[in-house]
Amino acid sequence: EWFPEHNNVIVNYDVTVLDKSTGRAAQFSESHAMRYFFMDELAAMLRAGGFKPAEWGEWLTGDTPKPSSFSVYCVAVAV
Repeated sequence: EWFPEHNNVIVNYDVTVLDKSTGRAAQFSESHAMRYFFMDELAAMLRAGGFKPAEWGEWLTGDTPKPSSFSVYCVAVAV
């Protein structure tokens, strides 16, 4: 569920856990409310905290982040 006006999402998981030794299965559901940030927001927060971004990349690929990137990392250094 996406709430773009608040920059947050609710991610719903349905999980099945299988015990290989007995063959029994258990199921449960989880919901995770998460706030996402844009790079300019994070950069402003870092500056306010005495840091500056040193590197940005797409999570797992290291590619330059694009508007369609879902997961991005930032390496920050103290100023």
